Amino acid sequence: MSYSGWSLMTFPGNWNAQSTMKTHHLLTLTCLLFVAQVNAAQFYAAQISPENLHRLPAGGLDATGGLQDWLLTDGELCAVISDVTHPTYLSLHGGALIDLWHCDLANDQWSSMHTQLNLQQEQIPAFEDITSGYSEDEAWVLVSARDGGLHTQVRYQIQASQPGTLTVTTRIDRTAEGPDLGMFGSLILHPGASLIPFSIDTDEPQRSTGFDLPDIDTSDVLSILSSLDHARLQVLLGSRHREATISYGLEAPRARLRRADGSEAPLAGFKIGGREFTMFGAFTRPFPGFWTSKPGAFSFALGQLFDLDVGETFLFDQPIAVSARAEASPFSDALYDGHTVTGQLDTNEAGIVVSDRAGNPLTFARPDSDGSFAFRLPGEVNEFDLAVTTNWGTHRISASAHGDHAMGRLDTGAPALLRLPTGNAMSLLFMREKDQHVFHSEMIPLTLAGERLLTGPESLRLSLAGIDTDPAVVELPPGSYRILASRGPEFGVTQASLTLKAGEETRLQIATPQRAVETPGLIGVDFHVHSGVSFDSSLQPRQRVRDFIAHGGEVLVPTEHNISYDLRGIIDEMGLSHRLHSFPGVEITGMVRSEATPTTIGHSNVFPVDVRPQAFMGGAPPAEGKRLGSVIERYKKRYPQSIFQLNHPRGLEGGDDLTFFDHLSVGSAFDPTQPLAAASNQSLLQVLPGSTYRDIDFDALELLNGASMELYALVRQDWFALLQQNHYKVATANSDSHISHELVAYPRSYVAVNNDDPSQIETTSIVNALGRGALYGSTGPILEVQLGDKGPGETLQGRQGVLRVAVRSAPWINADELRIWLNGEPWRTVPLTESGVYETDVAVEKDSFLFVEVAGAASDIYRSLLPGYQPFAFANPIFIDVAGDGWMFTE
Repeated sequence: MSYSGWSLMTFPGNWNAQSTMKTHHLLTLTCLLFVAQVNAAQFYAAQISPENLHRLPAGGLDATGGLQDWLLTDGELCAVISDVTHPTYLSLHGGALIDLWHCDLANDQWSSMHTQLNLQQEQIPAFEDITSGYSEDEAWVLVSARDGGLHTQVRYQIQASQPGTLTVTTRIDRTAEGPDLGMFGSLILHPGASLIPFSIDTDEPQRSTGFDLPDIDTSDVLSILSSLDHARLQVLLGSRHREATISYGLEAPRARLRRADGSEAPLAGFKIGGREFTMFGAFTRPFPGFWTSKPGAFSFALGQLFDLDVGETFLFDQPIAVSARAEASPFSDALYDGHTVTGQLDTNEAGIVVSDRAGNPLTFARPDSDGSFAFRLPGEVNEFDLAVTTNWGTHRISASAHGDHAMGRLDTGAPALLRLPTGNAMSLLFMREKDQHVFHSEMIPLTLAGERLLTGPESLRLSLAGIDTDPAVVELPPGSYRILASRGPEFGVTQASLTLKAGEETRLQIATPQRAVETPGLIGVDFHVHSGVSFDSSLQPRQRVRDFIAHGGEVLVPTEHNISYDLRGIIDEMGLSHRLHSFPGVEITGMVRSEATPTTIGHSNVFPVDVRPQAFMGGAPPAEGKRLGSVIERYKKRYPQSIFQLNHPRGLEGGDDLTFFDHLSVGSAFDPTQPLAAASNQSLLQVLPGSTYRDIDFDALELLNGASMELYALVRQDWFALLQQNHYKVATANSDSHISHELVAYPRSYVAVNNDDPSQIETTSIVNALGRGALYGSTGPILEVQLGDKGPGETLQGRQGVLRVAVRSAPWINADELRIWLNGEPWRTVPLTESGVYETDVAVEKDSFLFVEVAGAASDIYRSLLPGYQPFAFANPIFIDVAGDGWMFTE
């Protein structure tokens, strides 16, 4: 499911964070990263316009800036700051750093950075003015805001004296009395570990967390406080699977108070960070001399009493160094003053975590193409350990360095080589008794509260699309494996067992999965799919497409967070357009609590849309600060034939911003036991000022999102309540998969169409069928339902008809229970016979709707392939119009 949890930034009171300020070493670091020629630099800063658009280099997969945004560059490093008119993720306004990359490498993996007063999302300054300038040796963009007696300015600057570094300097002047400013935070988003954090504390090495991330509950103050530290260096590593890699080094910023008389005092800082974000912050006043500067609960309690006096200034300098290598050592080398260690691995596919003998992480390095590596140790460390992660295991090496030390060639052992089948699409699941192998590994031992965490490209499955660019040979740990080959629910499953030996190549002899179920007139669609274009994933779109084909999907709708995106070019380049249809979509992702939407607008998909590559966020119309009905109207005016789908409307715990029915944007949960006109629900029917649309006027509702049947039951209750009040929203089933390990095309929507050939079908055929409700949702069983001669979404005229249900499924998918609902109430539950066909007469006295589900117990193979799922399918309702005067349900 889509990421929620943006409310770290809504601590009770005035929460925010950072770490003890030290002398900066990033100048040294950046000189190590680049040998800059000042006279060759091309400093430039300006608002992007059609006239200067040619000066904006390609940013890469994560680049979101475009026309009207602001470009800042020295010809080597490029940055984009969003214009104040562009709502940016957590803010109704712009002025945020949204892209940061090497101009000639198109390697941007940055998400966004936001300024937060008092650590509050609601107190992100409403930047209203942007200026820029450049000279022979610098370029800068300055954003500013005035509110509450504060003048906030954020200066983004690239200088010849600090090549490879973007310096972000925040200056806050107290110009008049106003609300207190006790703390300040600079928040960097990397949800879903889309950038992988590595954290070290040189002052207290035992507090270094390396790649072990805390599991932060942003609604729990104690959880937040437990993650506080004052790390000296936080490195955010991009994925190594991009064509050009990148990492960002953030040394603890320097904060200070400038008094009215011009004198300055250093300020204590802190860091809060985990999988989703990194926040550096500082208190706005010095602590009393007897008070510890280390962050903690008492410090934060006292910090809420702080404020700037009129005439005082808060200053916060945050350099962001950028390396073209996805490792931490370029940044830690600049901090450490100890011995240099070199060596050579017998592979160039590895990650090296360096620790002291106490197990405290020191740095992370990767080998060059020839296997060579180098890193520097802290001055006080002579003995160290290496944990070298390869595709065939983790290898631990202990060493000592009493001076610069050459380790020579290091043996990591030999992998077992497995030659894969070619020419056919399939998903291969490799099973062992323990230590499951991770494909497309980042070679990083990333953990969340001690548990292994898989990121974007990593998966326990290996996908083959049956094309020439499929992997031919993979490296694996030696040992015994059981392998399952599958290709989605319409195909059978084949198996193979083999034992692999180190240093030997074995050919995988496994039968190609064969079609087990024909589905004429049905096409398998996933209307909710993410890749690394979204800010909460690092998965390459090509791998996303390969995964989709391997799971037997036929229509893929990319719905990236707030970014319009089109996959068709990549599908064509991969030679798969004859097997996969696609059209662009977008997931409208509400993240801002505003006056109009105190609890956001949740998440919704719109498709098809167009993509405007030169525009901010691919041209997706902004949605923040508006009620859902107003957003629906905006999209319907631009895309009259589009479908507006409300996504995952419920959460198990309730009250989450992304689950619309838990708050309806106004803080009142939808109550399915009450009429729509009831106080708790009436906001759905409110006609919005200047609009003919209401919040209830979406077209479709995501009835099944991912694996949770518990959530499905909650949403079904809401959906029935809408149907009972004559509001039919077509029910869909989608994966909402963000990373490779999350199954894509499970569940899927089977859409009834005349032409089910992905190479021939028209997008309009799919959209029109969806709009009619001619759709089934499924995690495996193939369901077909008719009442008389009418199918899902259609209306039977008359009082009675014969209901015919046919269920077909591959041998590994059980579906033996049929559930029939009449008008939202259970009508019959019957076991299905071996034929899978059930018929019965249905007679009613009033207008009604019939809804059908099938379910079964998961087989051993099903549980292995789809852990957490249950074989299940539903059909959209068939309506019964008794008098032939138009369907209208009454209690």
